[in-house]
Formats: sequence, C-alpha cells, structure tokens
Amino acid sequence: MPAKRRPVSKVSNQTIPKGLFRLPLDLLREIALNFDAMRIVSLSFSSKKMMRHLRGHRIPAQHCNITANSKGRVFVEIVVTPTDRVVWELKNGTEKKKLKGEKVTTQNLGPTVEKNSIRRGNNIITFCHPTEDNLKKIVDYMLGVFKCPVKCLDIDLRLFPSLDLNWKPFKSCEKLTIECVEAEEANKVISHVDELQAFEVKCENGEVDLENLSSISSLHIGNAPGMTKDQLFSLQCGTIEIGANAFPGSVRDEILGKWLNREWETLSSISIQLDGTFSNFPNIMEKFHGVLQHQFNYRARHLFFKKSETTAIQLRGTVDVRRTDGRLATLTHMNGNFMMFVWPEVVPNLSLPNGMCYAKITDSHEVVVKQESEVKEENRVDVERMYILLVRQALYFADDDFIGNFRNFILEHRPEQQHLYFE
Repeated sequence: MPAKRRPVSKVSNQTIPKGLFRLPLDLLREIALNFDAMRIVSLSFSSKKMMRHLRGHRIPAQHCNITANSKGRVFVEIVVTPTDRVVWELKNGTEKKKLKGEKVTTQNLGPTVEKNSIRRGNNIITFCHPTEDNLKKIVDYMLGVFKCPVKCLDIDLRLFPSLDLNWKPFKSCEKLTIECVEAEEANKVISHVDELQAFEVKCENGEVDLENLSSISSLHIGNAPGMTKDQLFSLQCGTIEIGANAFPGSVRDEILGKWLNREWETLSSISIQLDGTFSNFPNIMEKFHGVLQHQFNYRARHLFFKKSETTAIQLRGTVDVRRTDGRLATLTHMNGNFMMFVWPEVVPNLSLPNGMCYAKITDSHEVVVKQESEVKEENRVDVERMYILLVRQALYFADDDFIGNFRNFILEHRPEQQHLYFE
C-alpha cells in the first residue's frame, strides 16, 4: 500500500517554505512572529489545522482598520508595523477579469469566499458581493489570526444595516466615521467605544447624542439642523466641523470673539457651513484688541495646516488675526464654509518619515499621508518644500534684522533644516 502523501500547502511555495509544516506548532508560531503580515495570513490559509492553531495563538499587531462605505471600498487592514500591513478587500465579481493575481484558497469561510480569492502583493482580494455576512467573516478571520484593537471604523450603515460584529475589539477604537439613516444607529455603535478621539457622522434623520462627544479631539457632524449655539460653544473639541445647520451668519463673529477673548482655548480649527461674511468684524477686532497680520508670519504659520496625524489643508484666500498674547489664527471661506485655524506657538514642521508622502485628494484643498509606493509621482505634494521655497523668496527681499531673527528661529526650532533655508 503506497504511503500517504503529506498535505500540500494551498499557497505559493515561495511564500511558505514546505519544511515549516514539519515543525511542532509552538515552534512554528515563534517563527511566524518574524514573518511579515502577508506570510502570516498565507500560513493560516495553508491548512485547517494551521488556521485553528494560529487563531488559538494570535499574532500581535499594532491595530486594525475597517472600511465599508459608500465610496465603494470594503476592506479590513491589519497594521503590524507602519511599513508592514495586509489588506483583505471584497470586490464585486464584475472586476474579476480586470485584476490578476495568485489564486489562494481560504479556510472555513464558505464556498463564495473560498473559491474567489487572489493575492496581489500585500492585498487579498475576494470577488463576491460585499454583504454583511461576508464582511463579518473576514473581520472575524483577521482579528482571529492577529491580536490587535480596531483603531478606525469607517462604515455606511445604510449598506450594512444589520451588521452584527464582535464589538469587544472596538472598545479602544480611536476614530469612527458613520453614515446612517437614523441617528440611533450611530448612537448604538458609539456605545461600544470607550476611547473615541475622532468622530465623523452624517445622519439622514435625527441627531447624535453629543453628551459623551463634547471633549474628544475631533468632531465632524455632517447634518446638524437642531444644534444650538449653546451646544456649539460648549464643545471642547480641538477640531470641529459642522455641515448643514440653522446658525445665523453672526455666529462667525461670536466664534472669533470668543477666541480673541481666550474663552475657547481648546479650539484648534473650526469649519461651519455658512454663507456671507462677517457682519461686525471691525468692532470685534477693536473690542478684543485683535490685530490684522498684513504680512505672512513665517515664524507663526505654515502654508498648510495640520488637521490630524494623517491630513493637512492648504490655506488660500486667508486673513491672519493676532490676539494680545501673540497667538495667530487664520480665517477663510472655502466651498461655502467659514473656517478658522489656530496656529500652535511655534510653526509646525510637517516633514514625514522616509517612505511616506503627502498625496492630493481629488477636488479638495486637503492632502493625506500615504506610503510613497502607493502614490504616483504627479499626485505627491512636498508640503515642507513649498513652505521653504516661500520663506527663501521672502528672505531674498528682507532686511538684515529680519534675516538675523529668522536665522535664530531656524537654529532653535529646525537646526536640521538650516541648509535648506540659507544655502
């Protein structure tokens, strides 16, 4: 009787060396800790026994991001390190002919998912209808193989109204982006999160409960027809964005007045959908001793304002206002919104680590941080270089005192860049 053949891995031999399958499982897990994220997932696909073992002894990772929104992307991303990540994406079967990759067979995820998956680089793509059931399967699978919290959740509950996830990994979720029909749907998701820092919501009916959101770092409400001025000015968020609302145009005067009077010290930036202009700007400036900054203050502001760790916005058509303690704010109207940006005491350095870049966002003044390998050259924006070139142009026409003061500023705050300003 011929000897039984050993099980053959269902993934590429280049991905998982065959000899690994002869090792004890505990030793294999120790080796897997040194694998990159894609190899770990491929290892879990190799056999049902391996999949059960890895899910019983999960591999540590930094965090997980989940996106299932109306922009057409449905994926789960596991970040092991900033440069080591794996993405599992669901795509409609109509795209199957357009995308080529190495066929993989998943484990225990149902015939639709198991027979329609390919690997392209660090991406697994499954061609199937992105239903709630299929999304839940890949979320549970990835969070079963990797031990990590969910950091960001971006979901359209109009597309996934009955999504029933294991909410335990979401307790330390830092950023929620939700679109829904009823505000109560968003409130239910919020109830599972304890450490929320940034929240963006757009409800067709009703408004979310702001009681537990008033002190988070960033709040973006797409539709707030019932929000009152008392509610607005009680917010202690750093970044505030309000879409459709019932505020009178005079609210922009009150926003500036409260900041000039140092009554809103937590505010970093605010954007509110408002028409028109200031109704009483000169009187506000005189009352609170605000000063218009007619020249670009290179020591206090940048061409781009950093809204978060991953996004910045280019400021155009602006007015700079300085208050009595020297703090600077930039005011502007863009795309039907009144915006005010409060600068930190020292102009921020927006340089990025090697391998990362700012990328343009289509039809927007904003840029977003991405890996250079993901962004075409023509879509990259060298934010820091644009600022440096503007400063160098100004220095060319400046007097000796200005140049001397600015040189001291650079030596104190950006010594590693002094050759870029004064070469």
